Amino acid sequence: MVSYRDNVIPSNSLERGALFQAKRLHRSARGGAFTLYDTFKYFDPEQLRRLAEREKSDLIRKDHTDCSWDMSFCFYLFYCPRPEAYDRQSQEDLRCYAIPTFKEYYFHHLELSFDGLAEVHHLFDTASDPARHFPAVLTSRIGWLVDKYFEERDGKLKGPHSHEPVLARHVYERLWDHVMPFSWFLVYRMLLGDSGSCGLNALRLVRGQLGDSDEVTVMPRYVLALGVEVGTPRG
Repeated sequence: MVSYRDNVIPSNSLERGALFQAKRLHRSARGGAFTLYDTFKYFDPEQLRRLAEREKSDLIRKDHTDCSWDMSFCFYLFYCPRPEAYDRQSQEDLRCYAIPTFKEYYFHHLELSFDGLAEVHHLFDTASDPARHFPAVLTSRIGWLVDKYFEERDGKLKGPHSHEPVLARHVYERLWDHVMPFSWFLVYRMLLGDSGSCGLNALRLVRGQLGDSDEVTVMPRYVLALGVEVGTPRG
């Protein structure tokens, strides 16, 4: 849950929620260094199917008419180690993945217009010192994973047609596209209103307030609430 309260310009205030499924990277060799071929070995395609179905469900869709909505409500949160925990070859690759490319600058200038200026500045700052900004906790959209594991036929997800595990490489090579640092996501996606939902049912689901009668198959185990307030309360 992200709550932004603007006491100076109240119309800017917002509350948005997003649902995360966390996965941790496990090293292949006991006691050895991590590699980009290590896996998130507890990744579960059936769990992914339930997240995808929840994101498209009428329960979530039907009450978002009064908020900006791009149907990005469910995400993965991938926990990875710092770069020094990887072997030498992986560290070299990670330095390349972690630096935003021209494509990212161009996209944010073109698509985000004025709202993207702060994000573009942050991109330049990240590119100037990738070691300081190296992202180890990553937010990932679920769309590329759905495409990897399922085929959609007659409006239903069929599969999984792939049983390949999710590797660290799969996640990092999508950085700045489908994947972004968790802190970046909170600021530039949720607070700016580009991800998550302000729909009533979505917020109730994130808070864990929906019951069995609501046909809920995905419930949060923990709720993380972040609040930002500008100015002092008036009146």
